[in-house]
Amino acid sequence: MGFYGEECENDLSRKYVPKNTAATTKWALSNFNAWKQARNKCFAGDSGKCVPDNILETTNSVVLCKWLRLYIDIDRETFINDFLTLLTSFALCCIVPLC
Repeated sequence: MGFYGEECENDLSRKYVPKNTAATTKWALSNFNAWKQARNKCFAGDSGKCVPDNILETTNSVVLCKWLRLYIDIDRETFINDFLTLLTSFALCCIVPLC
């Protein structure tokens, strides 16, 4: 038993994850899994384009990196397209009243 006592040492040895980090991680996993399900549904006949079910459990970093990069690139492209649509709509709203 150490200086603080056994109960306190057990509390200090537990892994601490801030609530914000836990919430962000939960959101990211949910977002990734939704993308994976949608992609696998679209490419159901082509196993080379389907994301493996256990991709987040793999120890092969090359395979994991391939799928995560594809996910990030597509997610970024979707965000940029949505942003450009919003920006165009905003610009049109500002210009039309002036005409």
